[in-house]
Amino acid sequence: MTFEAHIGSVDSDGSDPFYFQVVTGAWLVDHPETRWGKGYLLVDRFSWDTVERMIARLVGSITSDTWHDAARQLSKYLDWEFENYRA
Repeated sequence: MTFEAHIGSVDSDGSDPFYFQVVTGAWLVDHPETRWGKGYLLVDRFSWDTVERMIARLVGSITSDTWHDAARQLSKYLDWEFENYRA
């Protein structure tokens, strides 16, 4: 299942959606094909508290002067709808 987190800067009224999947080790065993890991949060077992804590930890680890740079840093881990956008 794909999850969506709306994340924005403190000085903005808006947010951007970021997408990711939460997977367990058991899911990986059942789906052994080779794949990239971006957009996946690997957990021992699913828990909303764990998902929320990990998103908060990821967001808290980002330091940037601009929202665009912060979003680009987040997109190293999460799928961002504007990741390859060019004006």
